[in-house]
Amino acid sequence: MAAKNNDQPVTRRELQEALHGLEARLDAKLEALEARLDAKLEALEARIDAKLDALEARIDAKLDAKLDALKDSLQEAIRDAQTEMLRGFAAYAEANQIRVRQLEIGQSAVNLRMDVMERRLLEIEKRLMMNPPELQK
Repeated sequence: MAAKNNDQPVTRRELQEALHGLEARLDAKLEALEARLDAKLEALEARIDAKLDALEARIDAKLDAKLDALKDSLQEAIRDAQTEMLRGFAAYAEANQIRVRQLEIGQSAVNLRMDVMERRLLEIEKRLMMNPPELQK
């Protein structure tokens, strides 16, 4: 046991007990400090996680908004391209329709001339007393 008077000599055993006591108190204080540090680190980690989650949510919201805007502009560009293509096809179809009408008119004239030729040939065959193909049946 430690002497009450500071002038008394200390035995080895008393010194070892005092050192063990000091070591135990230091260990207890270190453990307490370690526990406090762990608690503060956990609190800091929780705050960092919360801020990261909030930041991630903001980034996701901004990305969603940007993607929606991109989608809208892409849809508008596609519609514009479709409109231009339809206008081009309409012009092409109109030009083709004119050509077809001209061909039909030409074909109609050819048909009329062919009818006239057939009638004239029939008249010639009648005069020559030939049997036309229609009468051979």
